[in-house]
Amino acid sequence: MFWVMTSIQQGKTYWDKVATLYQRHTRIATTDFHYGPLLAGDRSLCILPDRLEGRRCLEVGCGAGQNSIYLARQGADCTALDASQRQIDIGTQLARRCRVKVDYRCRNMETLPDAKFGRFDLVHSVHALVFVDDPATVLHGMARMLKAGGILLLATTHPLAAAEPVRLGRRRMGMIITDYYHPEPDIRGGRGGWPEVCAGTLPFAELVNAVLAAGCRIDRIEEPKPPPIPDMSETAIRRTIPYESRAWRDRYPLLNAVPYTLIVRAVKLTHA
Repeated sequence: MFWVMTSIQQGKTYWDKVATLYQRHTRIATTDFHYGPLLAGDRSLCILPDRLEGRRCLEVGCGAGQNSIYLARQGADCTALDASQRQIDIGTQLARRCRVKVDYRCRNMETLPDAKFGRFDLVHSVHALVFVDDPATVLHGMARMLKAGGILLLATTHPLAAAEPVRLGRRRMGMIITDYYHPEPDIRGGRGGWPEVCAGTLPFAELVNAVLAAGCRIDRIEEPKPPPIPDMSETAIRRTIPYESRAWRDRYPLLNAVPYTLIVRAVKLTHA
């Protein structure tokens, strides 16, 4: 199995460096729960638990914690973890502007809190698992933080996203997969004095089996397509899509043909 080979310190350095530009050039709403680039939010997908008020929620690899801020706006008790102190600082300011309370903690995904931290009704993570070397261990730690019957909600990069894009005629896009089981790493940074970080994907079965091995029962899997962005007004895009940028819009033809995000929701078993 291929996975990333980025040290914890290397990843922290990268995100501390890139955080300001990332938050400036990516529109991440706090008025809906996002699952990935160019996708409709939870108001359309309806994957979150029905009742959020009073629920204890933990976000792992939160960035600035926009999803936690959204949940806090619905009355949830939210804790958000990220390895980058700069991301945490941006999130803290954003939560203050949104007039909600989120308990931000600077913490690596690989070293999740122990049982003394308490148990949660919902543990969620969006496009953060790709940056760790041992995703199965991280998933086990996330499940460990759940109450019996609690929800594990994971959105991560689809394994097909590691394939190479190819244009098929004037209007069609496709992808070439040279090795599904050992894809090439997605290397980010590393130029002009910027730190380097790698991201990887898991084969579908490995990800699913890791969730099951963590003591959870999967009750929903989604490979959502983006809404029809070329046919939408700017107002409709902002209302429907909580995570997007100009760079992601340029990739719409490909993301409309091949899934970029895989969403898995699972329930913590009472006997696990």
